[in-house]
Amino acid sequence: MLSADVVLQQYIVIAFADITDFVVFGSEEVVAMNELGEPILDDEGEKVTYLLNYVNLKNADEVDGSLITEVKQGKDGVSVKLLDKMKALDMLAKYTDLLSDSDKKRLQEEKLKMDITKTEAEIDKLTGNNDDGPIEIMITRKRGR
Repeated sequence: MLSADVVLQQYIVIAFADITDFVVFGSEEVVAMNELGEPILDDEGEKVTYLLNYVNLKNADEVDGSLITEVKQGKDGVSVKLLDKMKALDMLAKYTDLLSDSDKKRLQEEKLKMDITKTEAEIDKLTGNNDDGPIEIMITRKRGR
């Protein structure tokens, strides 16, 4: 049996989910290699390096899989789709009187973040910096990791 508190808590979890709950990303300095797998050296004999951005999936036992609606492997890498955050935020907005003060504050912060993101997307659309397609986060597994 589900209580209103359990349902409300699930909406809170969905609304406040963060992509970093599912992936680790950053950048690292990597030594450039030639076709033979040997380090490339510059004129002074030093190894040539470059900055590599990476996104790695967390292990399945480290994530809440109930928040993921889809994971698919494509030609460009792995795509992870989460439950609809906006829907959860809208539902929580209807029941703010049932939320704790800290959850009310978090709800307001998340709604502000989403409003900013929406405004930025509208600006991109008006200025022509948009392909009008859906926004999708692509995650590519780095070889050797």
